[in-house]
Amino acid sequence: MRARMATGGILLLIGLLAACESGEHLEYVIEHEGAAVGRLEVTLHPIAADSSRQTITMKGRAELAAFGETIELRRHDRLDIDPRSERVLSAERRTRMGGDLDLRASLTVTGDSVHVTAINGTALSVAVAADLILDDGLHFGWLLDRLADGPDTVRYRTVDLERGAVHRVTAPLGDDPGEVQ
Repeated sequence: MRARMATGGILLLIGLLAACESGEHLEYVIEHEGAAVGRLEVTLHPIAADSSRQTITMKGRAELAAFGETIELRRHDRLDIDPRSERVLSAERRTRMGGDLDLRASLTVTGDSVHVTAINGTALSVAVAADLILDDGLHFGWLLDRLADGPDTVRYRTVDLERGAVHRVTAPLGDDPGEVQ
């Protein structure tokens, strides 16, 4: 499944950066094989008065056909970020499929550690490091910084919130998509 956004990449980036400062509500259509199957709503709440925290909520809903039935998939994410550094401070994810499956995961940054509780209950603690990316899915400041450095390939580690694991990612710059190792 891929999500198609109504605006071009440059305009989207400019819009997101402006929205991050003012607080805004954004909506996207989720498409599968060219047909709209759902929507995603992103709310960028106003930055806290002391400029230390901003909350981002994402609510998505999609209906997908599988095995002759239509399955409803709902996801609700809440992220708290430091708007100055664009670093994730905490994240909560709830995924519901149909009426039977209700999965939850969370991430919290305390000092120099990242603590994750995955959907299966796995607990993981990882030391914060320069190559560990905690991405909010909107800003990508870490990627822009690395692109400015001019390497042919970007390498980093990322936390898989749902599985409670750390993945090494290698992303070649250019037309080829990155691969997870």
